[in-house]
Amino acid sequence: MRYSLFGDKFKEKAGITLLMEDLGDAMAAKSDMLMLGGGNPGYVPAIQQAVRTRMEEVLAEDGAFERMIGDYSNPSGDKGFRQTVATFLKAEYGWGIGPETIVLTNGSQTAFFYLFNLFSGPTAAGAFRKILLPLVPEYIGYVDLGLHPGIFSTRK
Repeated sequence: MRYSLFGDKFKEKAGITLLMEDLGDAMAAKSDMLMLGGGNPGYVPAIQQAVRTRMEEVLAEDGAFERMIGDYSNPSGDKGFRQTVATFLKAEYGWGIGPETIVLTNGSQTAFFYLFNLFSGPTAAGAFRKILLPLVPEYIGYVDLGLHPGIFSTRK
């Protein structure tokens, strides 16, 4: 199949796929290993039970499940939910934000893909913007998220 340059980029091996292969190999080699990384949270039984309990409550409440999954909401997420998050962040941290500053994505990889490509790469004025990363261990899953090579810059 013939892809665009964008498509070609995503058919190549990426940092995140290499990481997942390594983690999968490690899990297969040592059966008593606990999977606590790779971008997903570790399994915490108390959290799993709390989520299960809440899901059972949602399923038992007439119409709650349909409200949870049935409506197509704004691409940035349900406004009521975003308002609740903004209110929480104001109360908890004193942040002066509203629902217009909250965007929901389907995961951190997607969120960072959007952010990196919104703020880096070539501009209409002919400049090339980069993302500055501090010298800390960088999550390999983010390395290939830029649409253009050379978007990252690191400094001590």
